[in-house]
Amino acid sequence: MASHAKAAATVFFVIVLVECTAVTEIKIGVILINDRDLVYGYHRTAPAIDMAIERVNSEILNGSYRIVPEMRSYGPECDGAVAPGLASDLFYKDKVVAFVGPGCTYALDPTARLASYWNVPILTGFGDSGRFRYKEHYHLLTRLAYCQCLMRQVFMGVLNEFAWTDISLIVDRSDLSARVLGESLDEGFQNGGIYPNIVTYYSHEKYDRAALLQEASNKSRVIFFALPHGAVRDFLLTAYDLGYINGDYVFLDAVLFESRGGEETWYRGDDNDDKAKLAFEALLRLRLYWPETKEFIGFSNEVKIRAERDYNFGFDHEKVNFFTGAYYDAVLLFGMALNETLDEGGNLTDGYAFSKRMWNRNFVGVTGDIYMDDIGDRKTNYIITDLNPKTGEFETVANYFGNRPGYRPVPGRRIHWPGGRIDPPPNTPRCGFKNENPICIEKASLFSSVGVLIIVIVCILLIGGVSAWFAYRKYKVESHLRDFSWIVKKEELRDIQGGKTDRAMTQLSMQQPSLARSFESIQDGGGQIFTNVATYHGMTVVLRKIRTKNITMKRDLLIEIQIRRMLHHENIVQFIGAVMDPQPTFLLHEYCSKGSLQDLINNDSVNLDHVFNMSLIGDIIKGMCFIHDSPIKSHGRLCSSNCVVDGRFTVRITDFGLPTFYGTEVVDNEEDRQDFYKKLLWRAPEFLREPMPSCGTPEGDVYSFGIILQEVVIRGEPYDSAQVLMDIEDIITEIRAATIPPFRPKIPKGVCEESLKELMEMCWREDNHARPDFPTIRRFYRKMNRGKETTILDNLVKRMEVYATNLENLVADRTQQLVQEQKKSEVLLYQILPRSIVEQLKNGQAVTPESYDSVTIYFSDIVGFTRLSAQLSPMGVVRLLNDLYTCFDRIIEGYDVYKVETIGDAYMVVSGLPIRNGKAHSREIARMSLTLLSSLASFKGYGLPDYKLQLRIGVHSGSCVAGVVGMKMPRYCLFGDTVNTASRMESYGLPLRIHVSATTKELLEEFETFNLQERGPIDLKGKGCMTTYWLIGENKA
Repeated sequence: MASHAKAAATVFFVIVLVECTAVTEIKIGVILINDRDLVYGYHRTAPAIDMAIERVNSEILNGSYRIVPEMRSYGPECDGAVAPGLASDLFYKDKVVAFVGPGCTYALDPTARLASYWNVPILTGFGDSGRFRYKEHYHLLTRLAYCQCLMRQVFMGVLNEFAWTDISLIVDRSDLSARVLGESLDEGFQNGGIYPNIVTYYSHEKYDRAALLQEASNKSRVIFFALPHGAVRDFLLTAYDLGYINGDYVFLDAVLFESRGGEETWYRGDDNDDKAKLAFEALLRLRLYWPETKEFIGFSNEVKIRAERDYNFGFDHEKVNFFTGAYYDAVLLFGMALNETLDEGGNLTDGYAFSKRMWNRNFVGVTGDIYMDDIGDRKTNYIITDLNPKTGEFETVANYFGNRPGYRPVPGRRIHWPGGRIDPPPNTPRCGFKNENPICIEKASLFSSVGVLIIVIVCILLIGGVSAWFAYRKYKVESHLRDFSWIVKKEELRDIQGGKTDRAMTQLSMQQPSLARSFESIQDGGGQIFTNVATYHGMTVVLRKIRTKNITMKRDLLIEIQIRRMLHHENIVQFIGAVMDPQPTFLLHEYCSKGSLQDLINNDSVNLDHVFNMSLIGDIIKGMCFIHDSPIKSHGRLCSSNCVVDGRFTVRITDFGLPTFYGTEVVDNEEDRQDFYKKLLWRAPEFLREPMPSCGTPEGDVYSFGIILQEVVIRGEPYDSAQVLMDIEDIITEIRAATIPPFRPKIPKGVCEESLKELMEMCWREDNHARPDFPTIRRFYRKMNRGKETTILDNLVKRMEVYATNLENLVADRTQQLVQEQKKSEVLLYQILPRSIVEQLKNGQAVTPESYDSVTIYFSDIVGFTRLSAQLSPMGVVRLLNDLYTCFDRIIEGYDVYKVETIGDAYMVVSGLPIRNGKAHSREIARMSLTLLSSLASFKGYGLPDYKLQLRIGVHSGSCVAGVVGMKMPRYCLFGDTVNTASRMESYGLPLRIHVSATTKELLEEFETFNLQERGPIDLKGKGCMTTYWLIGENKA
């Protein structure tokens, strides 16, 4: 019964909400730990969650919906009892549709289990415990950070890379984080077939670091640290004193986030700094990868501002960490899934279907490119860092990408091995871990006779070791070349759509009808030529057709592919793979949602102001600096259509490297011929006169960059003014002629700064050796930009501020309307049910029947009502009763009573429930009865102006049970013998008299103010003989 009443009230509220505002609020519960020292604590992550919700509401959801957070915090301890309690309140009272947080294991575990039971999605920006990888009990958990259980894969990649199999693991079991990391690595290594030598200690007890290191060195030369902050430096200093920094040992640790005091390094400002720096050269450190992009820098600055302004928390010199960004990305991912669900008319209460929308997909977040696996965990990226002895800073030497697992060294970077080594320490030292190898046992008596032999053996071993090293390196190179995971089968492509195509695309799909239909549909749509989009393993990719003759799988091609796959930078597009069979070839690249820079320039709806332009130019410069510093050395085909823009308006360069593909393209029709000549507008003059190398030259790229500068500043095509009078072929002829001055684009005065025009002219120089290189261009750019790295976000934020202000005013106005309508609905509910019952229903509580020991019940009816009804019309009867009971309703408001109901001419009132009032209930009913009776003297009923209405009143006191009855039009009803007796008192009473029972009379006598007169014994139907009384009046003090 209570649930029906609650449902009725909720339906009414929703109707009012729809009528008064077009914005539907969708609540999410945010549960964070309130610990200022934790990297994922409330004060660090709440500002980011606020920012993400604002972005979702303004950019992702349409104007009819908005996310509203319900923030809750617990702590500072990671409590497994408080967090699920908060989640229960949010689910039952606030009706949230999803949870964000908690982060710590002991709070997340029960909360995620409850969310699974409720079928509600739950997302977190931490939750790194390996237990959450097994989703039997956490069906709807989505993690945007990392899992410690997968860190062993990263370290296993390192071990495999350097053929290390014997390892030791030193663990401080007094520290929770260190212990959990150690246990996770131990389990992971064993699953990978490596059984580490575990060396444990308790830092709160007395321990000997030298003894611990010696114990570890007895079984390995590769030592992992699972230690608290500050301990790694102490252990490495001890290792230095033991002579372990000689090149035979290597140490590894993981620093996934900075503590409040910053990352632990060799520097501490004491006398041991120089020694510590040398010791740290033997350390490889695993870190989480997150981008140092302009967007993340802008995001960090805004988080710090909001943390101090809204949460009274100062970051000081601390960086905004990865997990703060992960919580931001969690809300962003939720918003995308929410928008898709709403657009498709999905059910928000189906948590499993909702969660599936967030899984097995990729998107660009503030922490970089995010790939989610099919069970809701992020495929996290890591970096391996090594100390550069010259700078004293850690630098990245290898990457581990979650979506493409494996140890991937950074081109052009090498590990600085300690002791002057040029190669990694071997797994087993030449003399064994304990110098047990017989060849190393000194025998002084035999030394003179076998000395020469030992030297020869050493030389042989040295030569053999060098040979083995070269053989190993060759083996590694060959194994990488034999990695054919980049080859894509046509059957693996899904949902192909996009720009124009031709017969080749149709040929590619002839053997698969579903693909054929997809390819055919491309022909009907617009878009860029050859820019076709498809889905490959859940990732959106771009298909680039290569017009070339048959390509054979030669070694040179495999080397090109390997080099291209190794390149990773925020301003270049990632190469995914290629469709090789059947011909023609299609290259797959990472998809950038905003199209090419050429598209952006030609889109008049985009406002390209100075800040925007400088940001675009800066991105191209950084991307070209990286390409020129890579093994590829140059692009060769740089133009505005090969500069694409991702969802964060970051320019990324594509279509470079792979000379076997790009260098052998052929022109086989008129449309291709026109496109070929147009591309020559970006080509350097020297390569219009003579053949260009397959990958071009750095100087040629600089010339092409100058043409792109012209496109950006005038917002037009290359040689825009010349194309009005000349064909493209004529323009090419003029450029090739090398006239004095050379034929170049015209830049109108005032369209850009003189310094930018000067840079263009420097890049256009006829003498290719006189053109600046990209490092010089980058310095020139910084000078133009006053030493700043501009960001498009600066421009976008300014525009969004005005929109946000208008939106806030609109929301405030709609909220006020909602509050007013809500008050109206509450008033109506208070008229239907007692206030205390309404409050219980509003709080989501079930209203159960309740027993009351002592109440007083009033019944009355109109004497001769049947006769009066015959004299009036039906409308007149209604008017008469309405006038009378409206008068009565005004009177009873002055007493502690509750009107139960009116049925025809009967009027029922009770006192003493639902709120108990001791024995005062009899007094309240008695006084009310006297007032109602006296009001009849002046009452004039509708249609009977001269007729005096008469009431017959009965009152009785006793116990009863009260509760809400009914699903439609629920009523608050009383049950019990007291109700029947009170009704009999009324029916056996007399006109204009108040008939009370002996029970009521005894209660009234305690107040000593009421006048009662005994009526005498009377036989009541169903009650037998009872002595009753008349209430005459009350003596006023």
